[in-house]
Amino acid sequence: LICSILFLIVFIKARNANPLEKPKGILLVAEIAVNKIESMVVDNMGEKFRSFSGYMFAVVCYVFMY
Repeated sequence: LICSILFLIVFIKARNANPLEKPKGILLVAEIAVNKIESMVVDNMGEKFRSFSGYMFAVVCYVFMY
C-alpha cells in the first residue's frame, strides 16, 4: 500500500513536470533509482536484457519492503 501511494505521487508529479527543467525532490530520487536499476541490469545481464529493468525494479521494491 505504501509503495502504491508513493508511485502514485511520483506519477502525478512526473505528469505535471516540465521535461525541459531539471527534476527536483521526489522526481530526482525516482530518476536516480530508475537509472541505477537499469545500469545494474545492463552491467549484469547485457544490453539485450534492458527490458527486464521494470521487473528488477519491482523485485528491489519488494525486497526493501520486507
